[in-house]
Amino acid sequence: MIRPLQIARAGLVVLFAWPAIALAQTARDSPAQPASPVGTASIAGRVIADDASAQPLRRARVLVQPTPAQPQVGWTATTDDNGRYVVQGLPAGRYAITASKPAWMSGAYGARRPGRAGTPVALAAGQQLSNVDVRLPRGAVITGTVYDPSGQPAAGVSVSAMRYSYSTLSGQRMLGSPTSGSSVITDDRGVYRAYGLPAGEYVIVATPRVQPAIGAATEIIQIRSTDVERVLAAARAADTTGGRPTRADVTPRAVAYAPVLHPGTTDPTAATAITVGVGDERTGVNVALALVPTATLTGSVTLPLGVGPETVQVALTTPRSATGIPAYALSSVSRLDPSGRYQFRGLSPGPYVVTARVAPGSVNSRVPATTAPWSAVMETAIDGLDVDLPLELKPGVSVSGRVVFEGQRQPPAGDALGAMEIRLVTVPRGPSIEGPIARPGPDGRFVFTGVVPGRYSTLFMAAPGMAGWSLELAVVSGRDVRDAGLDVRTGENIADWVWTFTDQPAEISGTLQDASGRPASEYFVVVFAVDRSQPDLQSRRVRQTRPALDGAFSVTNLPPGDYLIAALTDLEPQDVYDPSFLKALEPVAVKVTVRKGEKTVQNLAIK
Repeated sequence: MIRPLQIARAGLVVLFAWPAIALAQTARDSPAQPASPVGTASIAGRVIADDASAQPLRRARVLVQPTPAQPQVGWTATTDDNGRYVVQGLPAGRYAITASKPAWMSGAYGARRPGRAGTPVALAAGQQLSNVDVRLPRGAVITGTVYDPSGQPAAGVSVSAMRYSYSTLSGQRMLGSPTSGSSVITDDRGVYRAYGLPAGEYVIVATPRVQPAIGAATEIIQIRSTDVERVLAAARAADTTGGRPTRADVTPRAVAYAPVLHPGTTDPTAATAITVGVGDERTGVNVALALVPTATLTGSVTLPLGVGPETVQVALTTPRSATGIPAYALSSVSRLDPSGRYQFRGLSPGPYVVTARVAPGSVNSRVPATTAPWSAVMETAIDGLDVDLPLELKPGVSVSGRVVFEGQRQPPAGDALGAMEIRLVTVPRGPSIEGPIARPGPDGRFVFTGVVPGRYSTLFMAAPGMAGWSLELAVVSGRDVRDAGLDVRTGENIADWVWTFTDQPAEISGTLQDASGRPASEYFVVVFAVDRSQPDLQSRRVRQTRPALDGAFSVTNLPPGDYLIAALTDLEPQDVYDPSFLKALEPVAVKVTVRKGEKTVQNLAIK
């Protein structure tokens, strides 16, 4: 028996409580029509405003997806003028229903509050389910004016309303934009309007779009007021004496615009946060842009035998800071001069990454043909002073392995297997998914070439023919790298990375009932590992879900080990990645042991 726990905190809008791997498997674009046979059931209802008016919302997008999610399986519909929708041809199963509309917050059927997971519905063959209504609250608005350093309105400035949350991919706390309407551009009056915002606390970030390009000699040259006074004083002295004016000591400096946080600071810790409730509109949240001194980054590149400077490209990028706020979202590529040197001008203060590369086939016969592409990577910081940063090219690392399938059903092969994507993502990372991609060949083997040394986490995009298969292990030298990450070291190729998929994943399932024995579909279920001491970049050991209308719930593809299950009356999805939040759940949780390939049943009853 467990007790419900009432907990509510601020966080980003997340429609589904997907596990990390399930998120990696879903399609990037709007879900395609399912490959499975068309069924005979249907779901119908309305999308309405979540307020006293309950007005119907026309042209809202409704998404119906099976739960657990399946790659590229889903159905969509658009509401009519009366807010009505219908989705037909559904096979029997459990489904999650969500809806979205610009300027409104996305919502899920059965969600008790904005941003909460919905209640899945169980659908029998031939069943015609109606009155499945989804309520959408109107999003909040933050608006204001961006001014340049002279106090004039600044047009064409990118403004984002960002909020802290825990990433569902990495568990890291960072800033992100919760909706498409939260990133906007100022108009000709310098006015911005961020809309469709979930209730919560926001940091307003303004980033000028027109900036000196990295590596370009187009800095803004600023003359200090003291320099002007020196010139004027010299002119006045010449007028008084009737002689020629003396030369004034003028020291102009190069400057550029920097990202600024409300009300006008470049320091994230000094920003003033803005709090909004559901449907609120905050006006007058103004931002003053700032000019910062720029600098030049130069350096020499040590080339291996047989590599000429004309074959080398040097790229300069700006990583996300520890707070998740990007510096200038710019990158530039430069060639070496004949002496093997590079140069980037007009750099604002902040962190930078310099990467030098030699493309395969750009070296002569004195370099072994089997050598991976040469590269060098260095991090540096710019603070208004010129920096000289030497680089030494070293061979890139080859990372290769194979994909295997262990189970009873027919595994994907040929083109179906080749449609799968395996991605390396630099750690730490921002909320976006970036990194090199490899695809398995017909024999299941894959290879990354020229990988820059560092630590990586892994993601994969499942192929359409992989429905029913789950990633169980991703092992290098006997260690599952999804936990602590894949360490790529200079000069050490990796050739034994084995990805194992299973059609019999470990599972915890059961039913949740209230004190009277009825299904408790309005609650949330959280499953998390007892031992949380080891790093878990994939967030595989903490899951959240909502019971269906019949009270049934399930969590699949858990790594073997001991887990705790808790039921909550309310849950902000990102809270499960907060260690203190999970610690608070331990006293009201039930312990369950998960074994490889086994299905564990644990029914829960609320006191």
